[in-house]
Amino acid sequence: MNARILIASDDSAAARALTDRLRGLGHTVCGAASAGVGAAERAAELRPDLALVDLDPPAGGVEAGARIGGLDVPVVYLAGDLDDDALRRARETDPFGYVVKPPDDRQLRLTLDAALARHAGDRRERERRDAERRRLSAQQERGDFLEAVVENLAAPVMVADRTGRIVLRNRALLDVFGGETRQLSDLAQVLSQYELLEADERTPLAGEHAPLSLAMKGTSADAHMFVRRRGGTDGLHIVSSGRPLVDLRGRRLGGVVVVRDISHQVRVERELSGTVASLRDQTALMESVFDSMSDALVVFGADGRSLMFNRRAQKIVGAGPDPAEFERVREARQYYYSADGSPCPQDERAAARVARGETFDDLELFRVTTSPPGRIFLSISGRPLRKADGGFRGGIVVFRDVTKDRQREARLRDLAGELAERKRAMETVFDSIGEGVVAVDEHGQFTLFNRSAEAIVGKAAANVAPREWASTYGLFRSDRTSPLPLEDMAISRAMRGQETDNAEVFVRNASRPGGTLVSINGRPLRDAGGRLKGGVITFRDVTELKEAETRLRRTTEELRQKNQFMDMVFASISDGVVVADAKGRLTVANRSAERMVGMGITDDDSADWAEVYGTFFPDEKTPFPSDRLPLVRAIQGEPTDDVHLFIRNPNMPEGVHVSVSGRPIRDAAGDLTGGVIVLHDVTRVVRSREIVTQAFAQGRLDVIDTVLHNIGNAINSVAVGVATLQEATRDDELLARFTALAGAVSAHRDDWSDWLRNDPQGRDAFPFFLALVEDLRSRNGSWSATVGRVSERVRHIVDIIRTQESFADGTVERKAVKLRPAILEAVKMLEDSLAKRGISWDVECADAPAEVLLQESKFHQMLVNLLKNAIEAIDALAGARGGDAAEPRIRVVASERKERLVIDVSDNGIGISPDRLPRIFNAGYTTKDGGSGIGLHSVANYVIAAGGSIEPLSEGVGRGTTMRVTLRLPGAPEAPRNRADA
Repeated sequence: MNARILIASDDSAAARALTDRLRGLGHTVCGAASAGVGAAERAAELRPDLALVDLDPPAGGVEAGARIGGLDVPVVYLAGDLDDDALRRARETDPFGYVVKPPDDRQLRLTLDAALARHAGDRRERERRDAERRRLSAQQERGDFLEAVVENLAAPVMVADRTGRIVLRNRALLDVFGGETRQLSDLAQVLSQYELLEADERTPLAGEHAPLSLAMKGTSADAHMFVRRRGGTDGLHIVSSGRPLVDLRGRRLGGVVVVRDISHQVRVERELSGTVASLRDQTALMESVFDSMSDALVVFGADGRSLMFNRRAQKIVGAGPDPAEFERVREARQYYYSADGSPCPQDERAAARVARGETFDDLELFRVTTSPPGRIFLSISGRPLRKADGGFRGGIVVFRDVTKDRQREARLRDLAGELAERKRAMETVFDSIGEGVVAVDEHGQFTLFNRSAEAIVGKAAANVAPREWASTYGLFRSDRTSPLPLEDMAISRAMRGQETDNAEVFVRNASRPGGTLVSINGRPLRDAGGRLKGGVITFRDVTELKEAETRLRRTTEELRQKNQFMDMVFASISDGVVVADAKGRLTVANRSAERMVGMGITDDDSADWAEVYGTFFPDEKTPFPSDRLPLVRAIQGEPTDDVHLFIRNPNMPEGVHVSVSGRPIRDAAGDLTGGVIVLHDVTRVVRSREIVTQAFAQGRLDVIDTVLHNIGNAINSVAVGVATLQEATRDDELLARFTALAGAVSAHRDDWSDWLRNDPQGRDAFPFFLALVEDLRSRNGSWSATVGRVSERVRHIVDIIRTQESFADGTVERKAVKLRPAILEAVKMLEDSLAKRGISWDVECADAPAEVLLQESKFHQMLVNLLKNAIEAIDALAGARGGDAAEPRIRVVASERKERLVIDVSDNGIGISPDRLPRIFNAGYTTKDGGSGIGLHSVANYVIAAGGSIEPLSEGVGRGTTMRVTLRLPGAPEAPRNRADA
């Protein structure tokens, strides 16, 4: 492995000698400088792959190492005789290794290779996480856009899952059924909330015959008319269509229903039915037309160009499904205002108005047709689509051919079916996100061609017939020369209803002149009735994977001839030493290693080492996977340090705790030839550790798991606040009083003055009105406070995300925080949950410092997790004892003890049994249905990383729990921690 190396040393003679030795090892010395600030400036200028920094003198060397490390350049120190203070200051700069002066070539080569490999691994991990964050952001933006489209549809829509739970309802539905529908969580509540009658207005609508009920059972319902009545009113006449929601395998997920208020049409029909008998045929025709109504839908982007349009829109505009043709025909049409026949300018048409952010309804235009001659009148509504920050994202336009208005219902059914198909296709895309995705309809026309697909095979070409796919995109069999026949393509098989898994195809075209090997999966697309509607394929680039497999086979063959050179190297070392070749075969194990593990070399495959030798995590119970053993990782080229293992087998029944460090072995050319591990017996140290320390030997959770858990807590608090508002608005007494007053006033509109002067009820109207206003002012204050708390919790979610991003960059610093307000802020976040359960709480900080230095966001998240855990413990006890549980309470006490901040979070909940105490901080461990096992693990990770400790105190089940957190105050010595404890 050739690397450009900078030497920072005040000893010019030693620097020249070191330069010769580095060149002999195959490295390039790109520059030299004196230790100190000048070395860092030289590193910033040359950007070396690694810096060798002399710690003589220590002050200049440590300063140079710290500054160079800040430039993302790995630092290896040259160390001679150093005192403990100098070593401590050097260790704080997080170097990538040490070389003892004067270094021998073997130590120098191994240390440099390990440092370069570790730095490369760290960089790859950062790049992977950055790419993952970008991918999640794109997914979120796409989801927000689709949600905005559905929310702004003029057609009322309701969706339920297969259990009857309402999972979606848009604003248009609330306009038809009333705002109170927002509070109803399942279909049974909707059916019980309203009096629903069949079209004859006498027969009650059976719940199982409701369109949404039928759709949930897999049956489509079209043009089902019923009457919604509430409180003895005339009610609304509604036409609905239902469709089942199924995935690509035909499994039912729930149902969707689209409704339309046709009360006006019904009233018109009734008026017409009372006229002349000769008009009865015309009235019947009108009813038939109303039963077939449908809307056309067009979605525009921010630039005003159409992004999506349905078949009804194509027919009205007179264009085919090709977007370019649709846009060209749409812009070429001339439209006129229906009111006066004057031309409608381009900047006043629907797309332009929506692009300006306007909302409008019932804009009536017409265009002139020549075949047949006449006019087509359109009624148009438009809505802008907004981003989460209020920015303009696009718009949606719905227009109806009011020339044949009575056909709208039938067209609406087509629209619902198309939306369901689009949703199923989109779900397929989401299932394959990150890979190339191509979907076609039953005619072979592309309906989806995502960016990943374009990156692999080139952009989608319009109007390409299936027989031309192989030549257009350069598709060959895996032999890279034979053209791929149409009938063998995964997309063709999908269109025939066949599935394809892991088919390999070679792609070579203008976009990929060097060629790309891809692995393809294909699935047919079916509609709700099981009919084939096209196919979808997902594929990924496996070129590098195949090349890596070839390189691995070649390297393995070369290393097979070099596996004997380490046989006697470590025979006399007191620590255990084990060596394996690149094939995973054990070649050397010294006596110390055999004594520690209880046996010598085995011929078993590396995949069986964990079982043969009996390796466990430090909890002495959880098997340690073979593929994560330090020796396995070493022969894969990955160095490890201080990996904590517990080994127990028939020869070692009591078991032994060992600390293991591993390094890959490379030849002069830098190729892997095997791996070596050093085992150090730490049983005596481990036996003295506390229970909490043992719980974290499994390692930290990934940052994303902790972020999701903390955000989940905050979102749950927001949901509780919203639920509080929902409960306050349900069966609103104040609204009922206002309604009664309005009814009384309306009843006396013709004798208003006389009623106010002479009628007792009229004389009381004005005082009654003033009392209502005062009550409204009081309630508004209460609701404003609740909304304020919800807003604050949303801000906290943003803070969590920003804080975690800062942690990923290493930019979060401690700051002075007022202790009691910080604790109260965490309690305030869960205030609604506490109030809902009637849990009393108190915070005591009399014996604690008023202000402490800590990482505020992490501290806040720790308290929220502990308080939430206490609430759940109280819920668990209430569920177990019912009404016999004592009054629930939570107490937070902070105090200072021996230069430590001690925080006790106590509850009188379900408690913890003694056998569970050692495991409660383990990653993934939980006793709650649906629990993640992240909360307490996240708390413990923060506490230990801050140099503190956490201890669970419980006398058993039903006796309550106290979580005691101890944090180091500024100036106090840090508790010793083993790296495996993190």
